[in-house]
Amino acid sequence: MGKTRALLVLAVIGVAVLGLFHGRAALAEGEGPPDPGATAPAADQAPVEPAAVDNAEAALESAGKESKHLVVLAWSDDDQTTQKLKAVFAESRESLADKALFHEVSVSNADESSFVEKYNLADAPLPIVLVFAPNGAVVGVHVQKVVDEEALVASFASPKLAEVFKLLQDGKLVLLCVQSETTKHNTESLSAADGAVADERAEDGVRTVQIDPTNSDCSDLVAKIGVSESIEEATIFIIVPPGTVAGEVKGATTPGEVWYAIINAVSACSSGGCGSGCG
Repeated sequence: MGKTRALLVLAVIGVAVLGLFHGRAALAEGEGPPDPGATAPAADQAPVEPAAVDNAEAALESAGKESKHLVVLAWSDDDQTTQKLKAVFAESRESLADKALFHEVSVSNADESSFVEKYNLADAPLPIVLVFAPNGAVVGVHVQKVVDEEALVASFASPKLAEVFKLLQDGKLVLLCVQSETTKHNTESLSAADGAVADERAEDGVRTVQIDPTNSDCSDLVAKIGVSESIEEATIFIIVPPGTVAGEVKGATTPGEVWYAIINAVSACSSGGCGSGCG
């Protein structure tokens, strides 16, 4: 498979993962792995066994119910890279048991056909590791390389980041409302964003997500958009699928002004002119 084909496959698999916010800031550095002693089973406890699920789709459902990430290894040939990844999975399945479920997918397995088709894994460069947030969004993609536990943990996403990923992967435009207790014009900004979503022109294709940049629970999302915690005015960032921050509206504003900014952002991206974040 040629390089162009491989890139197209990856775009389909993790379109919002690979391109999200690349016009604003580089991907945030992941946190280091948790202290093994904090999550490893006690000596008198039995090792954690893989979840008893039939396929990746069932594993996704289980992960969602348990509010855990799901890490999937998709493979075809049981080559050296695949074997090393399986070893990482065996170890991480225990040490990260409180954070994630793990599942392995042979792309030739008929029971996995629906999952393989959905993520175009039959044509993907394999092996590939996909990381899913509890809400089902793809938040990490590792292609044809051995990744360790630290890299897997760094792929995990906060609930707010996962929410934005999911909306973008569902084809929605996101109005990310960034404001804190100290930012000015919070009420006007949020009201304008909500008004823009309610506008008939949105046609169910626009959503708002509100975050506080001073809240450490969404620090990964704050880092990705490159906004300062000391931002002075409430700001609406316009994020266009597959993941470009294509515009922003600061301070007191109106639904009409937000829509003007949306139209300009979408138009610029459609014509290939929304800067380095659109390509």
